[in-house]
Amino acid sequence: MTVTVEDIAARAGVSLSTVSRVLNDRGVVAPATADRVKEAMRELGYTRSTLLEKTVHPLVAVCAPARPEHWQLDVLNRVDVALQRSGVLTATPSIGADLSEVEAVVAAGASLVLTPTFTPVDLPVPVVRFAEAARDSTREPYPGETIAARIDLAGGLTLAFDHLLAIGHRRIGLICNDSGVLADQLRARFLADHPMARFHDGLEDWIAPVPKSFAGGIDAALRLKDRTCTAVIVQSGLQLYGVFHGIRQRGLVVPR
Repeated sequence: MTVTVEDIAARAGVSLSTVSRVLNDRGVVAPATADRVKEAMRELGYTRSTLLEKTVHPLVAVCAPARPEHWQLDVLNRVDVALQRSGVLTATPSIGADLSEVEAVVAAGASLVLTPTFTPVDLPVPVVRFAEAARDSTREPYPGETIAARIDLAGGLTLAFDHLLAIGHRRIGLICNDSGVLADQLRARFLADHPMARFHDGLEDWIAPVPKSFAGGIDAALRLKDRTCTAVIVQSGLQLYGVFHGIRQRGLVVPR
């Protein structure tokens, strides 16, 4: 004899919709009512192929920072693919000054937040992020934060300075984003490590914070050229293309 959901509803003394909510584990059902429905199912021997045991799939938020660089997106994609291949569900909210998207994912059950950002993040679940290797922090990370990698910004700037000095440049400028923790750290390192730091008081004038865009790169290149900079270090690839265009506008040769 085939047992139907109507039989279960009649045996438990509940409506069909209540039985459906219990079977699909959706909606609010009083614990005592749910127990009656499950007991009726056992007594009647109700089974179906779609009535499977619960399986736990951890949910992880893989978050892109505001205006991410290409390398940050590459990190995100690799992490996302690796997690999904391991059977982990992922969500991809953005993360920045506004945490509403990632907070919504956490409220939905995310147990971990992964993000290739340098910005400290305080959330009720563990957070894995990046930090600068050489930066002396005045505070410890938030209790839930783990630093997955420390990026050597100072080393990269040192290599750039050494190369430009070797080919005769001294008036070296910096083009960086006009906001963001990474841009702030680049500016601080630029001022501290610039080869002219001990000889020139106006290094701030050699920094051009601009939007992360092609137009921003053009504006910054022309601005620093007018300030007599002969070489620049650029944060973003989009800005770099704008720098090349700005140099051509002045009739100068674009370096290799």
